Amino acid sequence: MVGEVIAATFLSEYQRVAEKLSARYPSVDIEPIIRLFVIFGEFVDTKGITETICEDQDDNKFIECAIAGQCKLIISGDKHLLSMEDHV
Repeated sequence: MVGEVIAATFLSEYQRVAEKLSARYPSVDIEPIIRLFVIFGEFVDTKGITETICEDQDDNKFIECAIAGQCKLIISGDKHLLSMEDHV
């Protein structure tokens, strides 16, 4: 399994989305997936990296993390991040 590059701020975002999905799909438990991110993820420090290129300013943290982790791609279902495919 390839580890996901994550910043500490992601965990609160993942938790927020998990709660939203749990309300919509009560039979799905996303907590084990979040635990896998914590166990296998590579945490990176995004201090000093500031990007403001995403339409949704809250999503810039994902761009910053990708830069800090020297990632080649971001996997997301977020419409704002998906619309940025031309910025690669």
